[in-house]
Amino acid sequence: MGAHIEYLMRKMIIELGLKPPFDKMLEQALHNVESYTIIEMVRIDFQHGVKVGVMEVTMREGVTIEELALPPPAEVVSVIQSSGRTYTCVVQVQAPKEMLGLFQEFDLDLIWDTPMGFSGDTLVLSVVGEDEELRKLMGAIEKIGEVKQIHVQPASFHQDDMLANLTGRQREVLIAAKRHGYYDYPRRMNAEELAERVGVSKATVVEHLRKAEGRLMETLLAGY
Repeated sequence: MGAHIEYLMRKMIIELGLKPPFDKMLEQALHNVESYTIIEMVRIDFQHGVKVGVMEVTMREGVTIEELALPPPAEVVSVIQSSGRTYTCVVQVQAPKEMLGLFQEFDLDLIWDTPMGFSGDTLVLSVVGEDEELRKLMGAIEKIGEVKQIHVQPASFHQDDMLANLTGRQREVLIAAKRHGYYDYPRRMNAEELAERVGVSKATVVEHLRKAEGRLMETLLAGY
């Protein structure tokens, strides 16, 4: 009988006080601003140091979005809507070359979730993942700040949105496998060919598919 593999996912919310030079960048970002709240991460590419998200920015009394002064790695691409002192914006962050290596350390098998944002001198991060990946994240986080509080809870997903419990890379590989005939019988593409298609190693493809399939089955058969 094969060993039972449990794909236990946890959600972790981390409140972080930033270390230099990140604290100075946060101080600049919060000039004339009460808070930033990330509504949705549209794109995260840790390898190239690019993040694009939809963010709510609440300006201080008497200050408009035109007076927002983000640090150089970040810029407001567009303002979608405004309500009083709160603006919904598309924001892009391009990590400078000297920070790219650190940025890449956050390229983990995690789902970046909400709540996420800045308030006062505190950065709030929310992630969903398995314990091994969460431990790796804590190692990377120690380089940018000191943890004030951590909240951990079981992750929950709805059956009508099963792909939500996959990380971005797992979802990408799984969908590519479906599109290119990996699951057809007979197969139109094997794991090695799929790896070439998505630009990673065969071992990485197999690992992503194994985890993705396991998580889907856990969600589909929950309660059985």
